[in-house]
Amino acid sequence: PNGLLALPTHGFFNLHPSLLPAYRGPEPLFWLLRDGAQPGVTVHLMTEELDKGDVVAQTAVSLPDGSSSDEAEWHCASVGADLLLQTLTHLQSGTLPRQPQGEGRYFPNPRPADFFVSTSWSARRVFNFMRGTAVWNHPYRIVGLDGEVWAKTAVGYHPTEQLGQPVVWPMGTGEKTAVIQFNPGTVEIIL
Repeated sequence: PNGLLALPTHGFFNLHPSLLPAYRGPEPLFWLLRDGAQPGVTVHLMTEELDKGDVVAQTAVSLPDGSSSDEAEWHCASVGADLLLQTLTHLQSGTLPRQPQGEGRYFPNPRPADFFVSTSWSARRVFNFMRGTAVWNHPYRIVGLDGEVWAKTAVGYHPTEQLGQPVVWPMGTGEKTAVIQFNPGTVEIIL
């Protein structure tokens, strides 16, 4: 409510784990990992419209390949803490930058149908998406293969490997695994 938002002299600030206006909504890390987009952190003023207030600080972040959801959130929070300190310094000196946001898209909570990967994606993108969203404990449908293949998780990837066929089914590993060809590279998955 506007009345509540107007109470503090300088307003309320929100720390959002994306480069707003991109990936507005409650689960930006899910969507940017799925899209293979650049992660980032934004500090913005809160308004009645979700994630649409003026940007006061923002930076891109690099996540290590295979980061879990917790690791990605922790990294973004750590970078965000530095941005919040910068914001407080600007507030204290009266030099708070305010950049209105441009057009952006709102992304809702993920649904079961959103847990898919395509063989047209790079192996790195697939690996990072599957590892970064494994906390949801939902199987991933692999699109682009003959027949239907579902994966529990990814355990490794090779960015340039070429199999010469869409799937290799390793024998005798004790777990149901497969190596899937993506574009480019391969991902080893647990079925």
